[in-house]
Amino acid sequence: MAAPAKRPSNSGEWCSATNCTNNHSKNPLMSFFRFRKDPERCKKWVTNVRRDDIHSKPTEKLFKNNILCADHFEVSQFMNPALRNKLIHCAVPTVFDIPNKPPSVTPRRPPPKKRYIPISSVHFISEEPIHAEKSQSAKPARELTPKKVALRKKLHSARQQLYRLKKISEKLHPAEKPKVSLQEINEILSEHLKDKTLDFVMTQIRMASKSKYGLRWSCTDKSLALSFYHASPKIYRLLSKLFRLPSVSTLRESMSSLDLKPGFSPSILEALKVKVKSMTPDENLCTLVFDEMSIKKAVCYDPKHDVVRGFEDYAHLGRSRYIANHACVFMARGLTAYWKQPFGFVFSSGTVKDVLLKQLIFIAITDLEQVGLCVKAVICDQGSNNMVVTKSLGVSSATPYFMHNGTQYFVIYDTPHLIKSIRNNLHKSGLKCGTSEVSWKYVEAFYAHDCKLPVRMAPKLTDKHIKLPLFAALRVKLATQVMSHSVAAVISTMVALGALPSEAKETALFIDRFDKLFNSINSYTLKSSKPFHHALTRKSTRQNFLLDSLSWLKTIHGNSKIKNLPCTEGWQVSFSAALHLVQDLHTNHNIKFLLTSRLNQDCIENLFSVIRRKGGHRDNPDIGQFTSALQQVMVDSLMVASTRKSCKDDLDVFVFGLQNIAPSSTPELATTQTNVYPAFNLQENVLPSLLNVQQANVLAYIAGYICHRIAPKMCRTCSQTFSHPEHLFIHEKNYSSTSSLLLTPSKYVMELCLQLENAYKSVCEEVLHKEAVKKTLTSYLINVVTVAVPECEQCNLVYLFSRLFTSVRLHHSLRLSNQTFCKTKMKRNRKVLKLSDV
Repeated sequence: MAAPAKRPSNSGEWCSATNCTNNHSKNPLMSFFRFRKDPERCKKWVTNVRRDDIHSKPTEKLFKNNILCADHFEVSQFMNPALRNKLIHCAVPTVFDIPNKPPSVTPRRPPPKKRYIPISSVHFISEEPIHAEKSQSAKPARELTPKKVALRKKLHSARQQLYRLKKISEKLHPAEKPKVSLQEINEILSEHLKDKTLDFVMTQIRMASKSKYGLRWSCTDKSLALSFYHASPKIYRLLSKLFRLPSVSTLRESMSSLDLKPGFSPSILEALKVKVKSMTPDENLCTLVFDEMSIKKAVCYDPKHDVVRGFEDYAHLGRSRYIANHACVFMARGLTAYWKQPFGFVFSSGTVKDVLLKQLIFIAITDLEQVGLCVKAVICDQGSNNMVVTKSLGVSSATPYFMHNGTQYFVIYDTPHLIKSIRNNLHKSGLKCGTSEVSWKYVEAFYAHDCKLPVRMAPKLTDKHIKLPLFAALRVKLATQVMSHSVAAVISTMVALGALPSEAKETALFIDRFDKLFNSINSYTLKSSKPFHHALTRKSTRQNFLLDSLSWLKTIHGNSKIKNLPCTEGWQVSFSAALHLVQDLHTNHNIKFLLTSRLNQDCIENLFSVIRRKGGHRDNPDIGQFTSALQQVMVDSLMVASTRKSCKDDLDVFVFGLQNIAPSSTPELATTQTNVYPAFNLQENVLPSLLNVQQANVLAYIAGYICHRIAPKMCRTCSQTFSHPEHLFIHEKNYSSTSSLLLTPSKYVMELCLQLENAYKSVCEEVLHKEAVKKTLTSYLINVVTVAVPECEQCNLVYLFSRLFTSVRLHHSLRLSNQTFCKTKMKRNRKVLKLSDV
């Protein structure tokens, strides 16, 4: 290779090529290019330069210190050949003043030039063969004549005009695009969208071309719209501006099709009967689940059924005059299939009485079997009334079932409630398991020691798990995390390390045993990584463990005055019933396994959570709000439970929706006798009871309001009979002294109003809790009227006045009753207690 020319020490400003002396100061307009960062491209540059001294230098150093000028690159290597200051990405230097030059990258033969060939010079190929002699002797094409040039210009302008006319024609008469049917759109979108989303999109496409007066909504559309509206009415109003949605009045009208009242709903049972016909025999197997929920005391008038809601109501078992503060809901739940359906409810003052509850259970079982379902078990918690009913039915650990109409029904207590009861008894006073003692103090000691560690052995435990503040004792999650295998393992580890005494080992074994028991009765899958958390089968290895646990549970006693714990008896009954149920399913229905998570109350607890969440911060609704929320839940399958609920999410879905419920007809009001109550004597009661001037003015105002309502139906004679000089209160209530909008009753109307008031007071307590209350009160008040009011036969004003007085007085008395209920305060506000728990 040639030796490089001598150059200054600062080589970064000089060209690195051999025999080249170009630099920045000498050639300021020339472009210089650094060696490439890419090792392969840099190697090509070094090879073409033919210098031994830079051959061994690294790529980074070459990029930093060596450059080449533009003279060493061919024209084809530039992106802009005129300026020659930008190289293409794969440029390689090939122009050097050395003997052994690198090969050129530009092809020697230039590309063919584009030439213009006139049309006249084009020779069309004929069918006859062209001889070589003729082609050689062909004359060159002549130039176009002026006439042909003019014709060519005319042809060009005609083609341009034709092009413009075609464009105008396409705008005026656009070509019809091929129409796509709704069925084809549905098939395309069904591959990418879920069912609910697809229904919504197809509804918007279908309604886009219709006017707002021609919209017709299906039950599926209304059900989805109800989901939006129940989530947030404000969001629904916003969505109504963006999409085509049913109006609020349409949604309310559709909700009225589901007529819910206490008892077992005939419309729901009829819809359930239709759905059961499409189920398989295994899917018909179900359990009857019932539970109670606390509600707020309140009364309200239901004009549709002419009854006052808020009293104890057991449907056809009767109503009472006591104000209800509990709601008991009955639900059917699939045993092998994931479905659920509430079908009845009652209201009670306190818990449902055991005698009535026993009858309700039998009625519920009979109704479910009449629609085609096969009830196998009854699931409830260990409430005092439930325990009395099960004992009266002869349920025990040896016989965990009862007989009804010759059929066997198993009784299973809710295991999440049972695990909470065990934890609460252990936390309160400790337990005895045989001769050994199980104490909560070891759990507290282990937690105090674990909190001091930089990396905790039980990181999920918090102060709530140990101290159990208000409402924390109701959370199943807190109980299962304490009574877990992890906590038992940590306590055993600390005992082995000497951090806890040896007596704590019994507490660890006790906790680990209950963790296995809870997993055995709460399995969600056929197989699980936990040894006791899989499905229960007839030949399962857990059979011996559960049978051994039945005798072990009998050795557990309390340290307090109550030695025999009800929860241990509940564990025994539940395990015995589960084992018998597995055997029954295998023998009678050929079902080989059972997911024991189907044997709890999570479905109805989630229902209560949705009802409480429907009211925002109102966690104890009254009867009207409870019925409305339950009605919405039944037709709205998208409503979800609160995240702070005390149980797990169940995967069950409601059997039917709004489209499966037949529209309800107007109920027939019960007929009542008019002479049921004793007659009323005006002279003894009317005037002495209302001698107070203030009461007389208020009563005059009410009578004047009623006269104002019936004034359009009065003739001139009757209107003069019902008029009277103004009372002071009515005069002050008027907005203007010149024009009076309030009528003043006469003395005849005042006497009539006084008599009706005293008659209403004497009989209202006996009537309010019964059916057809308004009709009964109106009939009674008309019969006891003895005031001779001069009226014509056409107006019949006494009847109109008495009927309207009954309506006004009924609503007023119910409002005062609700105000009385609100005055009874708790020791502390419930909302404040919940916020303190959060």
